[in-house]
Amino acid sequence: MKYLYLSLLFILFYNNNGEAQVPKKIFVEHFTNTLCSPCASRNPGFYNNLNNQNDAIHISIHSGVPYTQCLLYQQNASPSDARRFYYGIGGTPALVMNGFSVAASSNYSQSSIFTPFQSQTSPISIRMEQQKYGSDSIQVRVIVKAEASHSLGTEQLWVGLAEDSVFYTGPNGEARHYDVYRANLGFSPINIPTTVGDSLVYMYTAFANANWDFDRIFAFTMIQNTSNK
Repeated sequence: MKYLYLSLLFILFYNNNGEAQVPKKIFVEHFTNTLCSPCASRNPGFYNNLNNQNDAIHISIHSGVPYTQCLLYQQNASPSDARRFYYGIGGTPALVMNGFSVAASSNYSQSSIFTPFQSQTSPISIRMEQQKYGSDSIQVRVIVKAEASHSLGTEQLWVGLAEDSVFYTGPNGEARHYDVYRANLGFSPINIPTTVGDSLVYMYTAFANANWDFDRIFAFTMIQNTSNK
C-alpha cells in the first residue's frame, strides 16, 4: 500500500526558500481494536479510501475500548490510552483528522471524509530524519521551521514510532494491521519560532521491542494547536 512508504520517507517534509505557507499533510489517527466486529467490517473500505489519498499520514491506535483484551492495545496501552483520552474517544472504529473528529456515522469508504482537510497550508514546516542503528535502536531528528509570518505561540509537538504492517489475526478476523502505533517518544510544548527562517531542533532515541518487527518501524511527528488540538 503506497501510503505506508510515503509516510516513512516524506512525512511533513518540505523545502521552502522564501516566506510562504507550505502544504499541510492530512494526519489521520485511526482508533481501532482487534476484537471489534464493526472495525473488521469498516476498516477495509477505509484503507482502500486512504490508499487513494496522496497527502495523508495514517497511524492506527489500538484502543482500550471496547475491549482491553486487544493484543495490540496491550502492547502499547499507556500511550494509546493517552491519545484516546486526549480526544475523548468512546468506541471504535473512530477517526481523527488533523485533530478534528470525523463523525462516527460517516461512510469511511467515501473520499469526501478527506475533503475538509485537503489543500490546506501552514506557516511552519517539520522536517524529520530517522536513522536506524543495527537492529536495535533508532534516532529521530525533528526540525521545526517558521516558513511564513504567523501568530502561533506555544504548541504541542508529538513524536512517535509506528510499524507499517503487523501480521496478526485478531479475534475479529483482521489479519493485517497498518501503521500500528508502537511508542510515544514525546508529547510536549514547544515555542514556535517567530522569525521567518528560524528553526528548532529536537533529538529522540528509542530502542527495539521484542513485540515489533524493527525493519518495519518508522517515526512520525505532528504539531497540534494547544488550545483546540
